[in-house]
Amino acid sequence: MYVFQFQVLVDTTSTSRLEWQKWDIFTKRPFGLVAFSDHTFVARVNRKVVSKGSPKYVVGDLDPLRGLSGNIALSLGEEAEVEFVTEGEILVEIEPVRYELKNTVFMKERAKVSQEVVPLGYRVLVNPELSSDDENEEDETSNEITGDFKRDDWKEITSVIAYNASYHFYWGQFAGLIRTLPSSGETYNEHGRQEFKWGLPLDFIRHRIRDVSHRLLPGTSLNVTAVAIR
Repeated sequence: MYVFQFQVLVDTTSTSRLEWQKWDIFTKRPFGLVAFSDHTFVARVNRKVVSKGSPKYVVGDLDPLRGLSGNIALSLGEEAEVEFVTEGEILVEIEPVRYELKNTVFMKERAKVSQEVVPLGYRVLVNPELSSDDENEEDETSNEITGDFKRDDWKEITSVIAYNASYHFYWGQFAGLIRTLPSSGETYNEHGRQEFKWGLPLDFIRHRIRDVSHRLLPGTSLNVTAVAIR
């Protein structure tokens, strides 16, 4: 009967990116090397034994102070035989350069939302031009709108309504993140992304313009009001 003991590496925050890098006695110790203890680091050696088509690795510990330039200690066999090698692979945590939130799912059904109708602005669209019939007749009754207008009498009247829109974003924070790195997240707009900093609310105002238009008969006008739901 054999008793096996293991040490398990656990990424408690799910923010680490680890990779194996080649190492020998001439390699400078990289930043982010995963440690066994205060002085030893995680390493492995390919023993060139193939099991089900995959190389078999033996995990050991790298001590840079052991020997002239450091070595990897491997525990082999049932009697805890130790072998020291000067070439293998080391486990390194790669530092991120930025964060991006993708495939975000907004839990709208759980949100507590209060709605308020907000007027953004208004415009009066006016078509002051007279119809072709009005230009040929000076009779006062010719200025009355009877509904018998030609197709060319209709005119598209356009204008714009300008307003300021305020925005508030907050993505929170959690352990393991580097708060100073550039970060971006998806907004309610499927094609929009917003740069932010973890743990800090983001408030800003943007100038917006809304186009308004309507087809009008000569001598008519229309009141247009743009409203939004906050």
